[in-house]
Amino acid sequence: MSEIINSITKLIGVNNNGDIFTDLVDEKTSFSWKIIEAVRLVRMVDESAADLSINDCCEQIITVFRKFGHVDTFDQWAVAELRAIYRSLYLSFRLEHAIEKDIVNIHLKKLRAWCVKYSNFIARKCSDEPEQIDLLANSEYAYELQERILHLNFSQGNEPILDIGCGQRAILVNHLAQQGLRVFGFDRLVADGAHTKKSDWLEFEYGSQRWNCIISHLGFASHFRHHYFRKDGDYLNYGKSFAHILASLKLGGTFHYLPDLPFLEEYLNPLVFQINKYKVEGFDFSAVVIKKNMS
Repeated sequence: MSEIINSITKLIGVNNNGDIFTDLVDEKTSFSWKIIEAVRLVRMVDESAADLSINDCCEQIITVFRKFGHVDTFDQWAVAELRAIYRSLYLSFRLEHAIEKDIVNIHLKKLRAWCVKYSNFIARKCSDEPEQIDLLANSEYAYELQERILHLNFSQGNEPILDIGCGQRAILVNHLAQQGLRVFGFDRLVADGAHTKKSDWLEFEYGSQRWNCIISHLGFASHFRHHYFRKDGDYLNYGKSFAHILASLKLGGTFHYLPDLPFLEEYLNPLVFQINKYKVEGFDFSAVVIKKNMS
């Protein structure tokens, strides 16, 4: 069973370090013969193992979308259709005289059609006049860099601390926890733990006057900007989450993030929030520190 899961991971990993979306649109995606050989293992899988493999495959496909930042909301119907596509692939490979290359080509066409149907990003790329949209590169950064660029100072007793979009490895969260600080982080890709929770920034329960310091390094604000300038962006829900974040700050608490959100920050009440911006060298955006005034 583990061999099958590893094969699925290899299969999806073909485009994991490239522009999977452009590849899909341009129909350049292809499965290497090594991976086709690995997928032949499917013929030895029983039904129960196949279901586990299909579920894992669907989860990894959706994770790829999230990794590159263009996160569309895939409802139960989208997931069910994606499962059906991979079940069809499984059944096709079970045929005794199946021709792998033909099966793969049919599968890719189905997968592209699913992407166009359920991903606004892919659909626009496939249109007659495709938008030029930059991919949001999601990554994790050294804690020293985050502390410097976000103007963080953890010697001032500014706990508890929340890291929004802490990354799969929760680098900053783990570093601060090792220093004995009360810190918590969440991310769509992180595992649940003592200091972490798998969650989405649009769904997380921030609470009220709960945090003394909130951090988001090239995460929430990057996606907010992306959705604000998209024709079909989900900027209203991002705006609501931004309001929830500010409401969760304790009096005197600070929210550190980048890039800046000038289209929103100008409307914050200066009697309630103090805003400081710091130019990031080499980039056309700034880091922001918002402090909730004591009175």
